[in-house]
Amino acid sequence: MRVGVHVGPVIAGVVGQRKYQYDGWGETVNTAARMQTAADPGAVCVNEETWKLIAEHCRGRPLGRIKVKGKGEQELFLVDALSN
Repeated sequence: MRVGVHVGPVIAGVVGQRKYQYDGWGETVNTAARMQTAADPGAVCVNEETWKLIAEHCRGRPLGRIKVKGKGEQELFLVDALSN
């Protein structure tokens, strides 16, 4: 499993009439989904905007500038662990 995390507005809700599912939509979700492709299996990938918000609480490392589909090049980071 790979995870992309991005910060921003989303629309979320329940879909379906027989088998209900909770889902989220929006550009924030799309950006996170596209960033996860840069992560190794078992890793969490964030962009620079998100990293600035979480850096004091996490250990991580930069991946450098990577082309993200539909977003151009973005500075991406891998989150290795929560800080103590």
